[in-house]
Amino acid sequence: MRSIINFVVLLAGATFLFVGCEKVAELPSYKLGHPVTLTPSATSVSPGAADSAKTVLTLNWTFPNMPLIQLI
Repeated sequence: MRSIINFVVLLAGATFLFVGCEKVAELPSYKLGHPVTLTPSATSVSPGAADSAKTVLTLNWTFPNMPLIQLI
């Protein structure tokens, strides 16, 4: 009985291994967006102890305008 159960489990595992994967013929390619530009609000930062609650540095970046990816 134990060998029958082992055989069934082995057969089911092999079936899932070989049938469960599906190969995609060719992957889609997408257009590239624009490069992102990062601009800081200051070039050097040296905050003192009195400035601990203030914003010291702000970073701004441009939107890359990446195309939306549609998953099928």
